[in-house]
Amino acid sequence: MFHRMMIVPVVVVLLVLSAAEAPGQILVKPPKQGRPEIWKTASEAGTSEAEAAATTDATTRLVAAVYMLPVSSARDVYDMMLKNDQVNRDLVKALKGAKVVRVKYLEDGTARVTVQTTPREVMAILKKAYEKVDWDLAEEDATIAAVARRTKATTKITATGEGALPGSPAAKRIPIRRAALLKGERALALDVMKLVIRDDETWRNRKLLREYALAFQQVPKKIALGLSTTRIANETWNDDGSVKMRVELDVIHVSQLVYRSQVVYDKRRRWAEWGIGYLPTWTKDMIFKKDAAAGPRDPVPADGVLSIELRAVDEAIKITPEDAPKKKK
Repeated sequence: MFHRMMIVPVVVVLLVLSAAEAPGQILVKPPKQGRPEIWKTASEAGTSEAEAAATTDATTRLVAAVYMLPVSSARDVYDMMLKNDQVNRDLVKALKGAKVVRVKYLEDGTARVTVQTTPREVMAILKKAYEKVDWDLAEEDATIAAVARRTKATTKITATGEGALPGSPAAKRIPIRRAALLKGERALALDVMKLVIRDDETWRNRKLLREYALAFQQVPKKIALGLSTTRIANETWNDDGSVKMRVELDVIHVSQLVYRSQVVYDKRRRWAEWGIGYLPTWTKDMIFKKDAAAGPRDPVPADGVLSIELRAVDEAIKITPEDAPKKKK
């Protein structure tokens, strides 16, 4: 099982340029004698299991990072994938083979693996994937090429994932952390849904982002993508095995995706005069913070690409905010 670790962002993504490593260089993992004590006595099978789980976690997060790559001023890779499930499956499968560039072993039995890809590699994956689809579902060559044109082709896109050594403290804590994380992200999503996109002095014509998200099936998914940038700011573990954590979200990551989605999915421009276009300006310095807690008895969310985020948004959008305008009787 693979999970997120404390004080590590939900999606640890770096879009960086670096000359410190040669292209394609694979960093050698530290020798056994240089690792924390728990890893020195660990079996090869247990070590391999933790490394494999961490790698799978990392590549799952890498998919979310790749989804954010722009292909135009309004569209990103995720918009392309929402349009074609077959290509999305091919992309996810191909990214499972992303380069491992770093392995770190922690004292609690956590294996932390970092994987890497580039826009150029993503473009090649998509080009091959689109060759297999019907012409009416294909994308223009220029759109696919934009993946590596709008973001420098050699930019390193990295994501870090974690797995636990069987029987270690990390193996017990990681599932609990995921349960708490879901609660925290759901609370963040609720606040996102309450963002005001229309208001007046009478308050009766107030409209919240939730109403826009309910109008298009793609918008909640784009909100979930923005929610994947949530970070765990701190956490405290109790003697009973429960955890309390604080999660934080830079709202701009969500509002930018929502703003662009209006251009792509609101074909009839029904929402064009509303305040969606101003969201990036209103929220550029806004940070949502929420506290969450979970214990050993809490159900553990399923793993997968954006699994926690999609569930958090799905649960949040079903809740009518207390300050939402009431319909006239």
